[in-house]
Amino acid sequence: MLQRIQTIFFTLALVCIALPLFGSALFTLINDKSEIIVDAFKVTRGPHTQNHFFWIVIVLTVLLLTITLLTYKNRKLQMKLGWTSFLLLFVLSSWIAVTIFFNPDFAKTEKSLGFGFIALIVALPLIYFGLRGVKKDQALIDSLNRLR
Repeated sequence: MLQRIQTIFFTLALVCIALPLFGSALFTLINDKSEIIVDAFKVTRGPHTQNHFFWIVIVLTVLLLTITLLTYKNRKLQMKLGWTSFLLLFVLSSWIAVTIFFNPDFAKTEKSLGFGFIALIVALPLIYFGLRGVKKDQALIDSLNRLR
């Protein structure tokens, strides 16, 4: 399991996806009157905080990717779970990007992406490269089966 390259890619993606859960800001909006900091658990507007639910999707993606990492003996299930976690992370990243850039309430604010959002974007190609490694393993097994 540890000698496979996709394990390294999935582990790095898992670390990148889990970073926002440890307090990294997803994005910051700076207006002339206030500053809004959004992390995985809350939106901070000056002294006021408001809860939101980005963390549910992040935790679900972390769990799916962990299960993907541990199902190395069943490559078809690993591919399905990997693609599901990839799509879930893509939807989450798109949701955050639409929230930042296309919301008319934030049209005249200065936008700054946080380290948490950048880590989520970095995790997308890592999951893809892990899925390519699983696909190569499956092709190798299929070619060995043809030789028998």
